[in-house]
Amino acid sequence: MFAGLIKLHLMFKSAQCQTSHCWHPPQLFDFDREVQPLLEVLVGKTIEQSLEEVMEEEELACLRAQQRAFEVLRNNELAEVQRLQEKERRHREEKVCQLSKHMLFVSFHHLFCLNPEKNHMGVHLNF
Repeated sequence: MFAGLIKLHLMFKSAQCQTSHCWHPPQLFDFDREVQPLLEVLVGKTIEQSLEEVMEEEELACLRAQQRAFEVLRNNELAEVQRLQEKERRHREEKVCQLSKHMLFVSFHHLFCLNPEKNHMGVHLNF
């Protein structure tokens, strides 16, 4: 229904223009003037996006550098922890070894030197 009304309206308007001989002069299009605002927006948006991308790349580079520095620090600390653990292990082993030597010496001294009458081997040790 609406399509028919629109068609009728256009036909009526066309007939009216022909009968009154109305002529509309063509509007001239000034390309430079019309395109300048559009170009300003496009160039502005492009520069803005480019700057954001550069800033993002710089931020990522900074984050990567911080991560590398952190990894170096962490690796150094891990190496130091391992070195200290190894030192502690060697110290414990040395302590156990010295303690066992001392216990062996004390046992030997007690067995042979403090009780010479129980010394059936006939060994007299003077320490």
